[in-house]
Amino acid sequence: MRTNTDVMVGQINAGQKDWLSALPLFRAAETEYAKGAVVTGQAIAASFVALGADTIGDARSRDAALARARTLRSRITERGEVIRADINLAELQGYNGQKDEAISQLHAIADDARKREWPGWALEAELAELQVLRKIGNTSRAAAIKVQITKEAKRLGFGWVLQRAART
Repeated sequence: MRTNTDVMVGQINAGQKDWLSALPLFRAAETEYAKGAVVTGQAIAASFVALGADTIGDARSRDAALARARTLRSRITERGEVIRADINLAELQGYNGQKDEAISQLHAIADDARKREWPGWALEAELAELQVLRKIGNTSRAAAIKVQITKEAKRLGFGWVLQRAART
């Protein structure tokens, strides 16, 4: 499915801080998922559109994508299918003035992921927390979390997480 590829390549671009290349891929994926009534894919793509729009300073697009992602997310009950959207939505919340709530949600997602033995998702939630902490200027807490993420990612052989943590 081309849309899955668009989301993966978009994530790579976003991980490299190239949101201008990532956004068209996420938008295209969201549209294609909608055509096929793939609610989970659409919610994840919309949450990436919201993050990207926020990053480039497009508040109108961010708010519209955020509303779509939240509406779609409310229709999904399977945790493993929608955790990526949950991480993105919490991260975006932290960028927009609700840092305490965002950090709390990201901690809860990471804890839940570890209990379910999903270490990759736990690291993704912590990486999102690291991004929020950096953006709000809490460099000491961000540095501590970065050390923790790096240590665990090395132990597990999660190179993609290591690369993104190094860029943060």
